[in-house]
Amino acid sequence: SRKATMNGEISPIKQLFGFERVSLAVNQTKEVFFPLTVRHLLTIARDGTKWLHPGSYDILIGQQHMHTLKLYGQSIQWASKRHVFPSNENI
Repeated sequence: SRKATMNGEISPIKQLFGFERVSLAVNQTKEVFFPLTVRHLLTIARDGTKWLHPGSYDILIGQQHMHTLKLYGQSIQWASKRHVFPSNENI
């Protein structure tokens, strides 16, 4: 189920942030890269403001690989294209 956060936004259950079609021959493998940035973790409140919240984010790669990314600290509002994090926060 989706959970509402303190700023009124709804966190998506799952979110697709990258896709690439790859053609493979039998028994062939290929490396594919998807950059994950902080912007992929932002949520947007009803008033249009963007927020980064602490918590666990499960990153699914295909159907068999999962990595958990943990953010610590307080929720912060994403103010601009370039955001400077306070030096006393762990991200």
